Amino acid sequence: MLSVKNLYYSYGNIDVLKDVTFNVKKGSLCALFGPNGTGKTTLFKCITKLYDIKKQGEILIDNKNIREMKSHQIARIIAYVPQEHKPPFPYTVKEVVLMGRTPHMGGIFGPCKKDIKATIEAMELAGISHLANRLYTNLSGGQRQLVLLARAFAQDTKILLLDEPTSNLDFKNQITLWNTIKKITSKGKTAIICTHDPNHVFWFCDSIILLGREGSIISQGNPIEVLTDKVIHQIYGDFCNVRHYDNRSIVIPSILKSCSNE
Repeated sequence: MLSVKNLYYSYGNIDVLKDVTFNVKKGSLCALFGPNGTGKTTLFKCITKLYDIKKQGEILIDNKNIREMKSHQIARIIAYVPQEHKPPFPYTVKEVVLMGRTPHMGGIFGPCKKDIKATIEAMELAGISHLANRLYTNLSGGQRQLVLLARAFAQDTKILLLDEPTSNLDFKNQITLWNTIKKITSKGKTAIICTHDPNHVFWFCDSIILLGREGSIISQGNPIEVLTDKVIHQIYGDFCNVRHYDNRSIVIPSILKSCSNE
């Protein structure tokens, strides 16, 4: 589905991504994981062609190089949800979600019945139908994230790129969102989610791509095999540890371990 080969990217003389190579299979939920400043958002923007690959490397979608694809073609295949979005105009929630249908609209006739139906279904899937007529600019940060997710769902693409989609959500909505994405991928769509929560990776993801501070991949594969105690200590020091319970893995802060021992 998605293949990145020997990708390099730099801002001026500062290298951000170095020799990044990985494959993500169709219908899988993949985590993009690593400390702050390792180039995760930059990688997403390279995949969506928001950033031009200036040095070397290639990105293939269904074996087709994105260099050969136009923006509207990519928009029909990849939906991208950024970390932050500052709305310029007070659109309603329904109007923002409907914007996800833009790559599928043709001519000057505007949205058709299919577009409206997809918009309604996307809001239901994201659990924001009750916000349909609210102004997007008046929502909380967490609510806006859910609206952007609904917009991505309405876009109806093969691939979802989600950049820290749960950062402003309460715990219930975090788990609900992950379950929703898991359900979507089980039906054949592919999702790559940038996250800083190792437990979400353990609980929901099929695979993980671990980026290091130098902008290169440290490891990739099954989360249980990649996020070992040794790797967690390399990333966070002695702040936390990996524990395994009944075929489940969890990362806990060291302070909790010391408290339990007392």
